Amino acid sequence: MMKELKVIEPFFNLEIGDKLTLTEDGKSYVFTDSDSSVDKTESGDSKFSFSATFKIDSVYAQELIKSGYLEEVDYKKNDTFRNVFDEIDIMLNRYNEELDNLDRDFDDKPACLKVEKGTVLKNLIKALSHLRELKK
Repeated sequence: MMKELKVIEPFFNLEIGDKLTLTEDGKSYVFTDSDSSVDKTESGDSKFSFSATFKIDSVYAQELIKSGYLEEVDYKKNDTFRNVFDEIDIMLNRYNEELDNLDRDFDDKPACLKVEKGTVLKNLIKALSHLRELKK
């Protein structure tokens, strides 16, 4: 069982890149987030603080991995050299696939979301294609 899981698809209040850590007893994964700020106004200071803990058991975590929401963090995997142009090709394939499936994925969502996602994907593809052309 891995000590950390990384969010690769947003779910509940978790965003891509958030990491869940295995508890000491090995029965669950926890994500903790907190934030605070102080706003100074004429009428005095306004303080804001926020703290949240998200906890799932390890069985449900495995289901989320199989469903494509989480992935295991393998630090050994990141120690090896990775060619940036290979990564660009992987990302281009993923974004082109998402663009091809846009009609199906946004079947039940407002058209404006589909247009926005299509525009973002096309711009990402355009930028990555330009970067790939820099390869000598």
